[in-house]
Amino acid sequence: MRLTWLVRHRLTVLRVGAGLSVSVILFTTHSWPEGGVVDSVMEVCGPLLIAVGAVGRIWAILYIAGRKSDELVMKGPYSLVRHPLYLFSLILFVGAAAAFENLFLFAVGLPLFVLYYLGTAVEEEKRLSRLFGDRYEAYRRSTPGLFPALRSYSRDEGPGGRMQIDERVVLRTVRESLFFLMLIPAARAVEILHLKGILPAFFAV
Repeated sequence: MRLTWLVRHRLTVLRVGAGLSVSVILFTTHSWPEGGVVDSVMEVCGPLLIAVGAVGRIWAILYIAGRKSDELVMKGPYSLVRHPLYLFSLILFVGAAAAFENLFLFAVGLPLFVLYYLGTAVEEEKRLSRLFGDRYEAYRRSTPGLFPALRSYSRDEGPGGRMQIDERVVLRTVRESLFFLMLIPAARAVEILHLKGILPAFFAV
C-alpha cells in the first residue's frame, strides 16, 4: 500500500476505521472476569491515558496552530518529538481501547491508526523540508519522530518569557478535548449495558 494513496484517501481511511471501531465497541466484550487484576488495570489506565492524550493534544496544538507554514516550530513539545500531536493521539487511542477493555479495538483500530498517521507524517515532512530546507533537515536529524527525547526539552519564550497563544485556538482545542474526555463515561456506560444484557456482545476475547 503506497503512502501517497493513504494520504490522498486519509479521510476515508479514518471514517472506515471509526465505523469499525464503533461496531467493535458496541458488539464485542472482554473475556476476563469483572473485578479481576486485568479489569482493574484497564479501568485505571484507560481514563488516565485518555486524559494524558487529550491534554497533550492541547499542548501540541497551542504551539503549532497558525504557525505551521510560517515558521519551523521546534520548541515545547516539538523539541521532544517531531510529531507530538500524533504521539498524543496514539496515547489517546490506546487509552480508549483500555477504557473500553476491548482487545478487538486494538486489533482493528491500531493498524488503521498507524497507517493513517504514517502516511500523513511522511507527507508533512516532505512539505516542511521543501519550506525550510536545511533547517528542517537538521531538526529532523536531532529530534525523534515519535518517541520523545526528554532531555532535549526547550521552552518557547516570547516577550516577557511567556509563550504567545491565540485565544480562539485555546477555546477550540479545549472543546475538542472535552469530546475526547467523554470517552471515559461512554466506556463505563457500554460496559454496564453489556453486563445487564441490554447491549448484545457477539464476541469476547
